Amino acid sequence: MTDKIAHGMETDSANDIEQLKARIVELEQQNTFFKLALKAAHIGVWEYDVPNNQLTWSDEMFELYGIKDKSFVNVYETWHKAVHPSDIESAESELNAALAGEKKFDTDFRVIRPDGTKINVHAIADVHFSHSGEPLKMLGVNVDSTSEEAHKQALAEKNNELAAQNTLLNEFAYIVSHDLKEPVRTLRTFASHLLDDVRNGQQERAEEDLKFINKSSKRIDQMINDILEYSRAGNAELVLDMHELNECIDDVVYQLDAAINENAAVISVQPDLPEVFADRAMLERVFLNLINNALKFRREDITPIIDISLLDTQHSAKCIELSVKDNGIGIPAKNIDSVFGAFKRCHSTKKYPGTGIGLAVVKKVLERHGGGIRVRSEEGRGTEFILSIPRLEE
Repeated sequence: MTDKIAHGMETDSANDIEQLKARIVELEQQNTFFKLALKAAHIGVWEYDVPNNQLTWSDEMFELYGIKDKSFVNVYETWHKAVHPSDIESAESELNAALAGEKKFDTDFRVIRPDGTKINVHAIADVHFSHSGEPLKMLGVNVDSTSEEAHKQALAEKNNELAAQNTLLNEFAYIVSHDLKEPVRTLRTFASHLLDDVRNGQQERAEEDLKFINKSSKRIDQMINDILEYSRAGNAELVLDMHELNECIDDVVYQLDAAINENAAVISVQPDLPEVFADRAMLERVFLNLINNALKFRREDITPIIDISLLDTQHSAKCIELSVKDNGIGIPAKNIDSVFGAFKRCHSTKKYPGTGIGLAVVKKVLERHGGGIRVRSEEGRGTEFILSIPRLEE
């Protein structure tokens, strides 16, 4: 009996050993598959021993961060140096909040590899606490989210483009429903008068009707051309490059030579203006519209003076601020807020012909470049437009 029991125990032990070996093999296979999955997904695993302030990385972490030498001692310091300077404060704040038990560690930051390349990293981790609530260790992963961030950025840019297009469509709808109605109504009215006058043999009145019809049709034609120009300002593909501002302005002054001489105007341009990153044709359109405006809205009693200069106070490191200042009739205070609206006018069309699209085009062009425009004016004393133009390529 004793021998049978002993034999049975030996058999059970042998079976247990075989099962244990099989389990070990199974775990090793699972571990291999797990490592392959992590490698394929570019996921790095890390463990932070809090009491000893020791950070341990998996091979994928080193690969993710572009670090070949794994022999250094202070991994935490290496991580700290690798995180983008603009992101390290936020990343450490998230880390400390997680260690304090205030929130889960789930954050994003950028990493600068030793070769200078940058990647986006998404990091998540669980914190293990002692019975007394002290943090013992963190187990976490880092995932290369660069392609995901690029996709998000592209999607955001596309959404911005769609929003801009929607705004443009709304503006066009407003223009068509409001600004084009007046000349079309005039056209219809005098066409009706013309029919009546022809039937009644009123030759002189019929000729007057035709003059008004011709005038209204020209206005409609001009408005349609201006709508197309406004559309191009908002939709045309920008051909961006670095350009000398002085060269651009000189070309515009040359184009307006006849109008400048006719008005005996003085154009003063600061020499050695900086280069800007812009579409050359669009940039010239900005200065063409602004100088044309200054010539049109001049004061009769003095020589028109248009001064173009760089402001001392810069808008930002990425942009320059340029002043285009004239000594013309100025803009009434009540019209300052609406002066950049499409087909918005401050003065009578009889004395100052035009549709009022010029400043709207200027604003649209500068905003598409990442800049902008604002205005300072005093009625009867002149106007100053302040342009913000990108100075460097992003």
